[in-house]
Amino acid sequence: MHLKRISLTNFQSHVNTTTNLVNGFVCIAGRSRSGKSSILRALNFMFNDVWSDSFIRTGAKTTTVEIQLDNDIVITRTKGADTNTINITYPDKTIKFFEKFGIQAPVEVKQVLGIFPLKLDSDYLEDINIHMQDDPHFLLSESSSTKTKFINRMTNLHILDATNRALSKDTNESKQQLQESLNNKESLVKKISEYDYVQKKKERLQILLEKQESLFNDLTSYQRQLEIVLTLAQKKAWLIKTKKIHDRRANIITKLTGLKGLYTGYKNYTKQENLINKKNFYLAKSEKIKNLITMYKSIAQESDNLNKVNHLIQLQLLIDDKRAVVANTKIEIKDLVEQLGVCPTCNRPFGGTHVD
Repeated sequence: MHLKRISLTNFQSHVNTTTNLVNGFVCIAGRSRSGKSSILRALNFMFNDVWSDSFIRTGAKTTTVEIQLDNDIVITRTKGADTNTINITYPDKTIKFFEKFGIQAPVEVKQVLGIFPLKLDSDYLEDINIHMQDDPHFLLSESSSTKTKFINRMTNLHILDATNRALSKDTNESKQQLQESLNNKESLVKKISEYDYVQKKKERLQILLEKQESLFNDLTSYQRQLEIVLTLAQKKAWLIKTKKIHDRRANIITKLTGLKGLYTGYKNYTKQENLINKKNFYLAKSEKIKNLITMYKSIAQESDNLNKVNHLIQLQLLIDDKRAVVANTKIEIKDLVEQLGVCPTCNRPFGGTHVD
């Protein structure tokens, strides 16, 4: 990557300056205080975020530095008391805008610029791309170790140094682990010696296992013999039980033969007794039926009498109702006669009779 153009607006002595650059070695010449160093300061501001309020031209509020790269990407950085912005304009005219990011430019801008400080180690960074005229000569004021780091970095010897440091570290760690292993080995040997009796116990255990196997074989043989004895005992018990059942059956047959006649007589007696019991049962049942019939007849007679009484009561109630009607009629006639008084023609009571 190389710069094609740099434009400064209100940057120190530059009001509005544009400088086109060629691809190769560029030399800027001019009289003293003509603004040559200002161009370097502007580039240092753009690439390395080096800022000073003196960069703003006297009387102006902001200053602007704009560069164009060989890939036609244009980066414009403007800064002032209340302004801090960066615009990236791509060849297709799309624009990416950044603001409120502090002094350090965002990472996206750094990636487009493609220039980063050289990192020698974890705590040392050096900007080697832009060198101001008042800066000391490169590496001359640095310590021998820093010079060595720079040379190793530029020749890629830092990779060998890092590898050597890693190997040394691994070697020391391996030595420590080996020593720890030796110490652990001695400790383990002492502990193992404390368990020498285990071998004797193991031999004793082997003897006991052999005896156990022999006893197990004997026990198996005894179990088989016991199973045979139990089988014979079960057969013997079955034969004894069968003999007892046979003897009992013969005894029962003998007794049944002797009792056969008694059974026949008892059977006939039982039949007669059953007939007598049935006769008595039916006689008792017949008597109960007779009693029930008598009771039902009595209940029917009483029911008939009750119906007749109820009928007489209904007739009496009807007669009483009729009498009440007649009495009310007499009272109404009497009241009517009293209201009529005597006949106006014959001066006799109305109707010719006296109504009580």
